[in-house]
Amino acid sequence: MQKITGGEAVIESLIANGINTVFGLPGAQLDPLFVALHDRQDRIRVIHSRHEQGCAYMAYGYAEVSGDIGTLLVVPGPGMLNAGAAIVTGYACNTPMLCLVGQGRSPLVGKGFGVLHEIPNQFETARGLVKWAGKVEHASTIPAKMAQAINEIRDHRPRPVYLELPFDISKEATTVPDMVVASKVRVTPPIDDDDVAKAAKALADAKNPLIMVGGGGRMAGADILRLAEVLDAPVAMTQNALGTIDTRHPRAFTPLGAHKFWEKADVVLALGTRLFPTAVAWGRDKNLKIIKVDIDANELRRLAPPIDGIHGDIAEVVNALLPAVEKHVSSRADRSDDLAAVKAAVEKELEIVAPQRELLNVIREELGDDGVLVSDLTQLYFAAQDAYPVYKPRTYIHPSYQGTLGHAAATCIGAQVAAGDRPVIGLAGDGGFMFTVQELITAVQYNIPATFLVMNDGAFGNVKRILTEDYGDRAICADLKNPDFVKLAESFGMPGRRANSAAGLRTAIKESIAEPGPALIEYQAPTFPSPWPLHFRDKVRG
Repeated sequence: MQKITGGEAVIESLIANGINTVFGLPGAQLDPLFVALHDRQDRIRVIHSRHEQGCAYMAYGYAEVSGDIGTLLVVPGPGMLNAGAAIVTGYACNTPMLCLVGQGRSPLVGKGFGVLHEIPNQFETARGLVKWAGKVEHASTIPAKMAQAINEIRDHRPRPVYLELPFDISKEATTVPDMVVASKVRVTPPIDDDDVAKAAKALADAKNPLIMVGGGGRMAGADILRLAEVLDAPVAMTQNALGTIDTRHPRAFTPLGAHKFWEKADVVLALGTRLFPTAVAWGRDKNLKIIKVDIDANELRRLAPPIDGIHGDIAEVVNALLPAVEKHVSSRADRSDDLAAVKAAVEKELEIVAPQRELLNVIREELGDDGVLVSDLTQLYFAAQDAYPVYKPRTYIHPSYQGTLGHAAATCIGAQVAAGDRPVIGLAGDGGFMFTVQELITAVQYNIPATFLVMNDGAFGNVKRILTEDYGDRAICADLKNPDFVKLAESFGMPGRRANSAAGLRTAIKESIAEPGPALIEYQAPTFPSPWPLHFRDKVRG
């Protein structure tokens, strides 16, 4: 037992649970926590942003690259709401995030007196954005509450959690029990042996099995590849799963390749993927058997039947499937020619985005195998889903189905903190970049050596293309008046460079990565060819 403030208890709980980095923005309700952070700078680092959205995206980027918990600390009301876009991005991407949010004095919460930062039903609002939400009701419960929050992140499917910290409880000094350490082991469900046996028999009997991997399987690449080799099956990765298997591998395919296998597949093993819109847009029929594997039982019931399901952690299920499949599998026809033919067909189709691909290849080559690309919703992003080579998991970061425009500048700062000496590029269009442009100064202040790459075409390019092509050339609010991005970077205290060709971009990236601190590159972007034909694929079954 020890007598400390609630704020000190929160910070000591973070330290006890191995969390050594916090992204936050101070404010009145958080003063006791920031005082505690000040006194424990020897054990925990705090990086403060210039906007709550920024610190939340930094926590998201940190967690995506490291796989560890990304922790954010913001004030209540508008602070929490500002952080909301990043929190729901983490929810979409199954990102382990600990969202610590202040609150007014306990007796005044929910009374409508108009105290500082008060919003109606903050807790209920937050609970709708996260996996789990909790409140601290007395300082003595903080160690247990913090451990509970961390355990909730690690229980089955990882996603952001929320813990609300009233000001009076954070400020109060009271007797607090010793720190409680959360479980360091992820909690996974038991696997049904009968489900595994049925799936193994179906896969072994399949003539054209296809493995589809989503974000839930991205850290099980070695095991998935072993299973694919036993089945002589291609492995198609959704955008969330890119890097599960090195895209240079003969069995590795993006969604574009998956579409070509879908028509002839007789059994699809879907590992940690929603499989939507694939199963809906590409079609299903009586000759296609789908076996979904997911740690979230809800995902096994989300698509219309018939769907066979195995509830479990992807790596654990794949390891259970391997011996069972090997027991049933007989000699199989060699599919190497088929795999090579699809690779060639994909290469042919990617010619429609050749200008984007040329730039993406430059980025890939200059980052090296371990470098990280954080992508916003740019013209390059929509080509990257099939055209950007990803070699390792957690090296291609994007907002998944949340599609949060403007995240990249802040996210890549958190990603760089996690990546250490590995280079990180934050790719954004000129429109999205301005959403979190203020965080450039955070990178400068903390000397975080991220490279910000701004594709400047003077427009919200995707919006303009859709309004022009699909709505009779009625584009409005899509053209942009921009600052001089190079001068803007220099005003923040970082070097800026310009490029307007692949060769120029290569030089600019080399020089920027070599900088000891952050740098910005402005690329004068043309009107790129439309990437939409790569994504809107014809129905091939049913």
